[in-house]
Amino acid sequence: MSVKALGWAWDADLNDPLAKLVLLAVADHYNESMQQAWPSVNRLSKMCGCSRATTLRKLKLLEENGFVKRQRRFNKSNIYVLILTSQPDTPYHTDTSNTPLEVSQCDPNLYNNLTIINKSEKFKPQRKTLSDKQKAFAEQVAQKMFAAYKPEGFYYKHILADVERFFLTKQSASDWQEIGNGMDNPKDRGWM
Repeated sequence: MSVKALGWAWDADLNDPLAKLVLLAVADHYNESMQQAWPSVNRLSKMCGCSRATTLRKLKLLEENGFVKRQRRFNKSNIYVLILTSQPDTPYHTDTSNTPLEVSQCDPNLYNNLTIINKSEKFKPQRKTLSDKQKAFAEQVAQKMFAAYKPEGFYYKHILADVERFFLTKQSASDWQEIGNGMDNPKDRGWM
C-alpha cells in the first residue's frame, strides 16, 4: 500500500463515484517500490461491492482517461500502473496547479464540530470482557450444553466461545439466534 498513491486517488477529480472507488481499490494495492499493483478483477469487485462487468468498465474508463495503465497478463491478474505524474486533459482530472504527489489539503478542524445526535441505549458500547465469575458461570453452562449436544458433533471449545459471546450481549433470544450455531437458547433449556 502506498500512502502517496492513496492520497493521489482521493484527490483525483472523477465524476463517476464507482470509478473513483475502483481507483482507490487499485491504489490500496499499489506497491510503491515496484510502482505497480496487481489485484485481480474479482478482488477489486469484492472491495468495491460491484459486479465484475462494472469493475471492468470502470477500469477501462480509468485507462482511457489517463489514470491507470493496464498491462494484461495471461492466466494471471493484470498489472496496473498508476499515472501519478501525468496531467491528462480530461474533465475527470484534478486542478493542474497541484502535483498529484503533494499531501492533500484538509482542514484539521473538520471533525471538531461534530456532535452526538442519538444517545439512545442502542448505541451505548457493550461490555468487552467477562469477569472471572461470569467466565466460571459460562463454563458451567457450556458443560451442560456440551453434555446435551456432544452426540451431535459439537465441540466444547466452540460451545464455550458461543456462550461467552452470548454473555457479552443483552442475552435476548435474537442475540442467541445471531450467534447461529443451531443449538437451543440456554435460557430456554434452563441451563442459565
